Amino acid sequence: MYVNFGSITTVTKEQLVEFGMGLAESCHPFLWIIRPDMVAGDSAILPPEYTEETKERSFICSWCPQEEVLNHPSIGGFLTHSGWGSTMESISSGVPMLCWPFFGDQQTNCRYTCSEWGIGMEIDSTVKRENVRKLVTELMEGEKAVWGQEDNFRTRTKIVAVVALLYTGTEWSLYCAGTRASPERK
Repeated sequence: MYVNFGSITTVTKEQLVEFGMGLAESCHPFLWIIRPDMVAGDSAILPPEYTEETKERSFICSWCPQEEVLNHPSIGGFLTHSGWGSTMESISSGVPMLCWPFFGDQQTNCRYTCSEWGIGMEIDSTVKRENVRKLVTELMEGEKAVWGQEDNFRTRTKIVAVVALLYTGTEWSLYCAGTRASPERK
């Protein structure tokens, strides 16, 4: 599991602990990006029981090359703020998402990811460790996580990626041919 809430989102100390303990209780390995300024008005300190529980299967750092991480075969899911860039990078990498939208376009991106495209699940805005644990486990082990299932998250994510690529490529080709307005101007 890869966890990153982008470059602007801030969390409370309580939310940080709930996310951390939910990840710990899921028993899945994870990479978590915690920026130095991510916790509002406080430092990003997790309780000692968190560190003991996760020391063999977690890595926390302040930055990583996100596209490279998402394209690594060991990444089974992405816990994200649902920013447009992160959403598109996850889709193009074929990685399903757990969405925790915070502001701006993130709620819309989350709705499309979860409800329209069926390639993710939403974490309630009131973050509780039980819900984080349950959703991480469902994304990584649940019925829709199983390879070979016709309608699993990864298959659906790869289909959405191909459709997005085809649409973007078609629009760009039509623009270059002079038969369509620039895709950016729509």
